[in-house]
Order: sequence, then structure tokens, then C-alpha cells
Amino acid sequence: MIYTKKQINNLDRITRLKLINSVTGIKPANLIGTINKEGNTNLAVFSSLVHLGSDPAILGFISRPPTIDTGHTYRNIQENGFYTINHIHPEFIKKAHYTSAKFSEDVSEFSRCRLKEEYINNFKAPFVKESNFKIGMKFKEAIDIKTNGTLLIIGEIQHLIIPDLSMVDGDIDLEASSLASKKFDINIILKSPSTYAVIIAVAFLYFDLEMPKSILNTVMLLGYTMIVLILMSLGVSLTQMKVFSFKSSLISSIGRVIIGPIIGFFLIKIFNLSGYAAGVLLIQSSMPSAILTYLIASMYSPKKIVDNISSMIVVSTLMSLITVPIIVFIALKYFS
Repeated sequence: MIYTKKQINNLDRITRLKLINSVTGIKPANLIGTINKEGNTNLAVFSSLVHLGSDPAILGFISRPPTIDTGHTYRNIQENGFYTINHIHPEFIKKAHYTSAKFSEDVSEFSRCRLKEEYINNFKAPFVKESNFKIGMKFKEAIDIKTNGTLLIIGEIQHLIIPDLSMVDGDIDLEASSLASKKFDINIILKSPSTYAVIIAVAFLYFDLEMPKSILNTVMLLGYTMIVLILMSLGVSLTQMKVFSFKSSLISSIGRVIIGPIIGFFLIKIFNLSGYAAGVLLIQSSMPSAILTYLIASMYSPKKIVDNISSMIVVSTLMSLITVPIIVFIALKYFS
């Protein structure tokens, strides 16, 4: 589809707005925090942040000229001379976009949108506490863009607050700064089907219940199907993994496939197990690192850690080709 200037101008306002806002590609949205001379704070979402130079370190963003009811951000910057830029993370993205609603000047978007103000190192503008990546800015100049009546607000970086995990070999891993804001959520485990399966299985074993044959056969067939699906998903996941450090993954893998069986032996002795129970425990303790560790790490850890875990999965799986047959032989010989 080709749009001419005339066709673009003939579009209704909302359609034209969405179209032109999208043509520049994906733009990161940030929250800009300000405070006026009366101490009233303001928070607004902007998607026009641009890098203008590194020496001096300056950034710019586009703002519309202030009116009576709008433009609190620019007015506060003019009065105070300082402002903050705060990355938006998925955990509070809805609250962040709510700041674009029209509030009066004496109403703080921080409180209305349930975001917390934070002042760091006596900086003269509020940061967003929920954000892990924050920038303290000093206002330098505003350039009129006469074509559409907007302003290019230029500021110099005074402070950078970055999570330690975000720095990887001198570069900033933006994915890590976002993941650093994520906390372990027990609801993810509670909503997992495997959790319910374990609870049901324990209940059946504890109360010595028998499942009807028709249901048992259906469940067994589904179980056999799941083995194929799990192997397929494992293969897909392995193709997306990157071996980051062979040395560290080799050390971790040795610990997994060698120390694991040793721990299994101790557990067999401690609980005085024998027969199939002892054999199964020993074999399970010798298995390579599970793909589940990769899935959980990808949710809560930066890429460097995820790559290390994926490397360990690959190496421990290869090592298990040698170690698992030995452990199976021992289990069959002494615990069958």
C-alpha cells in the first residue's frame, strides 16, 4: 500500500496520528519526572527520547508548548532546571500510560497513578522508585520546531542509576534492567498444571485410591504423547541457546552429573531405601540439568546468566551419555 501526501492529509485525525507515530518503528516509552517551585510533582510518559551526543552526554525529547491546562512537564523544567527520565517496565506499564491523562497542575501523577516518588543523592527532581533504570537530567536549552510548533527539550545527564546486572562487558543489557524489576511470583507456580498433577497424585497415593481403568488408560496415552512433545520442545529450546562459557559450564556440569549421584547415594542410606525406590532415586539424581531451569532463568535472569545455564544444559546432556548408562548399570545390579 502506498500513501501519498494528499491521502495522508485526508485521513481522519486518529488514523493519521496512529499511522505517523508508527512509521519510525519501535520507540521506547519513558516517564519524565519533574517538580515545580511550589513542590508539586509531575509525571508524564514520552516516547520521543533521543540520544544527541555522548560528550557532553545529552539527550532530547519532543514536547508541545505549555498551555493553561497542559505542558506541566516543560513548565516545571523551566522553573526547576532539573528532571528525571525513568524506564518503564512491564510490571507498571498500565500505570505509566495512565499518566498521559489530563490532571490539574496541583495533582501529582505519582499519587494518582500509584507510583512512588524517590529522591536520590539530593537530586532536585523525583525519580520513579519502581523503575530500575533512571537518569537524572539538567535542562540546557529548548529549540523551537516551527514546522509543527513543538519544542526539542535538551538536557545533560547528571546521574545514571543502572542495575549491576545490566552491565555486560561494558555494554548495557536493557533486557537485564527490565528483568531486574521482576520478582519471583508464587502465582506462576500455583497456576502451573504440574503443581495440580503432583497434588492429585499425592492424594491418590496417600488415600490409596484407585483410578477407573478408562480414565487411567486415557491418562497413560496422554502421558506417552507428552513425552514426544517434551522432546520436541527441548530440541527447539536447544537450537535457541547460546554456549556462552564452556569452562564454567563444564565445571557446573561435572557437579551436576557426578555430585548428583553421590547425593543420591547418601539419600538412599539416610532413608534406608532399597529395590526400585533406591534405583529410581539414584538414576534421577544422575540426570543432566533440566530444561525447566532454562525456562525459569529466562523469566527472571539477564541474558548472560541464561546463556550460562543453557551452556550447562548442553554440556551436562552430552556428559550424561557416558554417566547415565553407568548409573543405570549400578542401579540394576544393586537395587533391582
